[in-house]
Amino acid sequence: MYTLPLGVPMAANSTKGTTMNVTSILPKRVEREKSWAVAVGLLAALSPNVIGQWNLAVGIGWHPYLAAALPIASELYATMAARVWSAIPREYREQKKTAAWNMAAGIVLSFALNGLAEAVAFKALSVSLWLVLLVAAVPTICAAVLLHMAMSGHVESVAEAEETPEMTSEPAEVPKGDDQDQDPAPKRRSTVRVSPANVEKAAAYLVAVEDPSKVTGTDLETVLPRLSPRSRREALDQARKLLSSRQDAVQDTLDLLAA
Repeated sequence: MYTLPLGVPMAANSTKGTTMNVTSILPKRVEREKSWAVAVGLLAALSPNVIGQWNLAVGIGWHPYLAAALPIASELYATMAARVWSAIPREYREQKKTAAWNMAAGIVLSFALNGLAEAVAFKALSVSLWLVLLVAAVPTICAAVLLHMAMSGHVESVAEAEETPEMTSEPAEVPKGDDQDQDPAPKRRSTVRVSPANVEKAAAYLVAVEDPSKVTGTDLETVLPRLSPRSRREALDQARKLLSSRQDAVQDTLDLLAA
C-alpha cells in the first residue's frame, strides 16, 4: 500500500510484497502546524465557493436548507478527486491517469459553478430553464463520480495459491547405440505439491462416500474449494494411495495377531 500525505501511515506496496514504513523528516510540532495550516487553508479557500454556490441554488429556487447540497457535493468531489490523485503511487499508471482526469473534471465543475454563481449575483446572467436544469444535474453527477471514486484505489491482486506448482527436471531416456556417450537432455515436467492437510480432507471424503472408485477431482470441489482442478486431482490420487497404505498396515497387523 501507500503512505498518504499529512502524516497518515499505511502499510506495504502490494506489488513488491514488502513493508515500507515512511516517516516525516519534520519535527512533530511542525507536522501538527502543517496539518492545521492545510485544514484552515482549505476551509478558507472553499468558503467563497460554498457561499457562492449556495446563493446560486437559492437563486434558482432551491430551499435554503437543500441548497447546501450543491456546494457540498461539488466541492467534496473536487477536493477528494485531487486527494485520491496525489495518493495513488506512480507505478499504477492507469489508475493515476484516470484519477488525473477525475481531478480535472472536479476542478472544472467547481470553477463553472462558481462562475455561474458570480454571474447570477452580478446580474450578468439571468435565471433561465437551461440554468435550472444544469444546476439540478450537478448533485446526481457528483453522486455518480463519487461512487466511482470509491473503487479508484482498488487494484486486482493475485492471491498466493495454496498449492504452488513447481518445475522438476528429469533426465530423458538415453537411446541405445552410438549416442550413449552424449549427455541426456533434461526433460521438464510440471508437478503439483499438495499439502498433507488437503490430502487428509480428500481421504475423509473418500471414506464417507459409498463408492470411492467413482469419485473424481470435480467431486472434491466442495471440500477443497481453494484448489485448482489439477491440485484436486493430485490430492485425490494421494488420498487413494494413503488409504491403500493404511489398509495394508491394518491387514498386516491382523495377520500378526492371527499368527
